[in-house]
Amino acid sequence: MRIGIGLPAAVPGADMTTLGRWAAESERAGFAAVGVIDRLVYANLDPLIALAVAAGRTERVDLATTVLSIGWRNNPILVAKQLTSLDLASGGRLLAGLGLGGWPEDYLASRVPQAGNAAGWESSLAAMLSLAICAVIPLVGLLPRIAVEEAELARVLGGQYHSYQKATRRLVPGLW
Repeated sequence: MRIGIGLPAAVPGADMTTLGRWAAESERAGFAAVGVIDRLVYANLDPLIALAVAAGRTERVDLATTVLSIGWRNNPILVAKQLTSLDLASGGRLLAGLGLGGWPEDYLASRVPQAGNAAGWESSLAAMLSLAICAVIPLVGLLPRIAVEEAELARVLGGQYHSYQKATRRLVPGLW
């Protein structure tokens, strides 16, 4: 069994020094991964920046987004670039859970409608899959094409709504 621990990136007032120290101590304690949540309208640090800090202070632990909300992010190509950059910078340790996000406040702040977001998921996922830097491995998920042969970590795709899962199955055959 592999056990991970959350980074204090969602603790109001957490700074990068504390975050880096927490990640390093978690690795020394034997945890398999450190993870972060994603909210837009909350006093948390950006999850990808927080994981970049953790990557710089660790060598072994996986770096997990639990879950990165792409439903209200307006540029899936930029998200794919950021994920791939973090994965490469960390030596292939990124485990990126992707989802729509369910907090209405985050959608309001980003000026993206929450209604009908399964179509947005399908559009975002299709755009990310169309990039040369992404590849699909059935039953695993999205991996940066650069590291496909060596990668052991998957980009995890998930969701609780039927239309969301249906769109994912259509774009990534064999995933579910």
